[in-house]
Amino acid sequence: AFTLPDLTGGQAALSDYRGKVVFLNFWAMWCEPCRREMLSLETLHRRFGRSGLVVLGINMDSGGPEAPRAFVAGHHVTFPVLLDPKMNLRRTYRMRGLPEAILIDRRGRIIRKFIGPRNWARAVNREMIRRELAAAGDG
Repeated sequence: AFTLPDLTGGQAALSDYRGKVVFLNFWAMWCEPCRREMLSLETLHRRFGRSGLVVLGINMDSGGPEAPRAFVAGHHVTFPVLLDPKMNLRRTYRMRGLPEAILIDRRGRIIRKFIGPRNWARAVNREMIRRELAAAGDG
């Protein structure tokens, strides 16, 4: 469980999304592969958001919210982006580097971890999300 500030000055907690399938994506502005992933993450958000998927970007930059805010606005990212400038979640989720992603089921259990960049808009990745949402609906 965690609570982090978002880009609008509010706060968001993982518990706010209880009952949803949550896709956490850890990224930073200095990480080129992270920035390249954002468009495909937006695709997942738009395609599966109404089906119960929540995409949360967790920005790990220490320089303040201005650069991530400008990047998100400039690339029309509409999913929530939270800020973890002290990288506290790095220890919590035993991260190895960036980008990394974690898929959490409706019960709050980690069901998959992804290390390294991916094109989340690819059919194989969309199908994996579709299967997880369908499985989550059974429980």
